[in-house]
Parts: sequence; structure tokens; C-alpha cells
Amino acid sequence: MPSQLSKLPVNQLFQRLEIIGRGKFGVVHKGRNVETNQLVAIKIINLDAEDNEVQDVQKEIQFLTQLKQVPNITHYYGSYLQGHKIWIIMDYCAGGSVRTLLRPGPLEEKYISVIVRESLIALQYIHKSGVIHRDIKAANILIRKDEQLWEVPPTGWLQK
Repeated sequence: MPSQLSKLPVNQLFQRLEIIGRGKFGVVHKGRNVETNQLVAIKIINLDAEDNEVQDVQKEIQFLTQLKQVPNITHYYGSYLQGHKIWIIMDYCAGGSVRTLLRPGPLEEKYISVIVRESLIALQYIHKSGVIHRDIKAANILIRKDEQLWEVPPTGWLQK
């Protein structure tokens, strides 16, 4: 999949499935790459927004482009322009967000420790790259369904 803005017919490349989230800028769908059957997240943003919102979208795409092969950061596959909307294609995280996990009630400490560990690993990397994430919240921490991920953190897991 391309990693830059493209005018390819996105409807022929990706199939939108159900809506999995709504945010400040648009709607996120669970999707499928038609050619490979890979599940993806499709963030669809209306560009008929205020200029500062469009600039925020441009910054997000630029940020995601710089973070290829980074541990614990959602992989960005590319962006596609369709009319006045942009489709941003990213990894699909089947576990949902931490906010979703909190809805039935508090999480067990062993799960909290894993979420904190993995979040700090990602933050450590982006901070070393000179980036500050200004919107860390439960809704923005996405969970993969990866069995190894849920192992209890080893002693001394965060390096200085």
C-alpha cells in the first residue's frame, strides 16, 4: 500500500465495514483491503472543515508517515483523496480502545501494568524523536489482540 497521498479509487481498494469510532475530525471504520483481505482501520475525514482542522489532519499524516516500524505505534498504510474527504488507512486494533475496556468497570492491575508498559515504550520512542503527543487519553490508546502482549511486565522493563 502506498505511504503518500494518492488519488487512486479508494472504494476499489478498500471496503468499509462497520463504524468503530467517531472523533473530532471524522469517522473510523473497520475495513478490509480488497486485494489482500487484511483488516484495516479507515479514518474518513471531511476536508470541508476549518483551515486549522485541515492543518491538524496534515500534521497527523506527516507524523504517522515518520513512525514506520515503531514499536507500539499504529502502522500507517497511506492516505487517499476522494472528493472532499480523505481516507487514512491504518492498522486495525481488534481489542478496541482502553476507554472501551473500562466501560464494564475497572481493569485488573496486571492489565493496567501491560497497558502502561506498552504506552511508555511508545512514548519513549517518540520523545527520543523530538515529538510530544498532546492527546494521550484512554480513547486514543488502542489494543491489539496479541496473546504475548498480555504477559506480565518483566522487572526493569523500561530502559533509560
